[in-house]
Amino acid sequence: MTLQTAWDQALAAATSDLAAAAKRGPFTSLYDPVELVAQGSKAKVVKVRCLKAPGAKGGPREGQELAARVRPNLGTKEQMGALAVEVAVHRLLGDHPAVARLLDVVVGGKEIYLLTELCDGGPLADYLAEGGLSEHAAAGALSQVLSLAAAAHSRGIVLRCLSTDALLLAHRGKTDVKIASFQSSAFCPPGAPGLTGNPGNPAYAAPEVLMRFPYGTPSDLWSIGVIATLLLTGRNPFAGVNLSDTIARVTLGKGVQMSAKEWEGVSPSAARLVGALLQADPSARPPAADALRSSWFTSPPSASLGPEAAAAFRSYVGTLRVQRLAKLVLTHALGAAGAHVARAARLKELHDLFTASDTDHDSRLSAAELFSMLSRLGGVPAPSTSGPSPPDELSAMVAAGIVDRAAFERLFAAADLDGSGGLDRGELCAALLDADAVVRSDEARKAAYAALDANKDGVLSAEELAAALGGADRAAARRAGADLVAAYDKDRDGAISLEEFIAMYKDKAVLS
Repeated sequence: MTLQTAWDQALAAATSDLAAAAKRGPFTSLYDPVELVAQGSKAKVVKVRCLKAPGAKGGPREGQELAARVRPNLGTKEQMGALAVEVAVHRLLGDHPAVARLLDVVVGGKEIYLLTELCDGGPLADYLAEGGLSEHAAAGALSQVLSLAAAAHSRGIVLRCLSTDALLLAHRGKTDVKIASFQSSAFCPPGAPGLTGNPGNPAYAAPEVLMRFPYGTPSDLWSIGVIATLLLTGRNPFAGVNLSDTIARVTLGKGVQMSAKEWEGVSPSAARLVGALLQADPSARPPAADALRSSWFTSPPSASLGPEAAAAFRSYVGTLRVQRLAKLVLTHALGAAGAHVARAARLKELHDLFTASDTDHDSRLSAAELFSMLSRLGGVPAPSTSGPSPPDELSAMVAAGIVDRAAFERLFAAADLDGSGGLDRGELCAALLDADAVVRSDEARKAAYAALDANKDGVLSAEELAAALGGADRAAARRAGADLVAAYDKDRDGAISLEEFIAMYKDKAVLS
């Protein structure tokens, strides 16, 4: 699937979502305001509590607290078009851990409400004002932002929203960061004319942006370099006394002095990375995926996953496609089923494994990346360390006559349930999750079922199953949802009852 096709599908789905959002009831009948979180000149953020689950894909649970980003409804086509772009970006990036997931949209007569996960740690800027971060914590935060940028850029998306005010802490006292608003983001794939305009904070904007030159993804790398400087030194070197002073500092290169005294306590690897990100020439800045390979971010993959995980993958791809779909649905349900499901540690291990294996940081595993992962886990032969380095381990094994590429790619295709050409986090978790160990009781299965039953009518429709499967290709997801109903709807009423759902996950082919 080309970047343009994926974007067009996401934009069409977002436009459909907004049309449905305009038909919802009054906002106050759906959500109860709890407290004002932030107030701007044109918008505000309000903490709200869900009164009634909306019945949409990945929607909030009744009683769940969310952040509502409230804007005036101008009633113009331009505003709705821009809003569709923002929702499309959320659709394409929503499974990334550095994104506060968009759970609902309500379009009222006077105001528009975008409801995201609540990040109760507040803006990173506020946390820094209270005392700053250690270099280790700064590296953790920056790696999350770079990982999100790499995922966005691999989909042709320029974020244009990066600053310490835009980065939110998921929880108080921790440095897991998330971005909730993509109001400034835009689609600009490689080869397309560059973007224009400066929708963000000038103190974080790249020189080419402020000089009104066409720009693209490298502008995000500059912004990340500014954030890194602030995290490491406590100062934004480009923030001037007024707008003209800020522009001069950025465009004339008067900002960062790498030999300044405030950099003396910063590790050389961190300083080198910042220097690379703050190159005035956009083409000299490393892509986000390359920046993530800095020794500053070095971290080994989880040690508790070994050959048994590779064996689980081989067993998984040998099951029927409908059984793999059923396990993928369960994997998504576990993410929203609540405390009844003992899932957190194992799923975190698998997410960490995905992150360590996704070497190009596009939030998808290619066949070569999957092969390398299985090799590290002891599930395939390890390549020889002698001779010149091959482009990837899979190519090396194919060249040596040890691995049949076509056979391995058939296994890969079996795990790639949405046919996107890469495994996303959910697909990898479905392949490796020991579901029987995670969902040990009917009570746990009931919790997972309730999480999937978006409209709370007591049955799972093909549409609800399709929503759980997700993906930008809605037609493929609907076909998969219909396949699941056809396979497990024993009483032929056109839906999956709780009893049928429990029976589905007592099927050893699904649980293994």
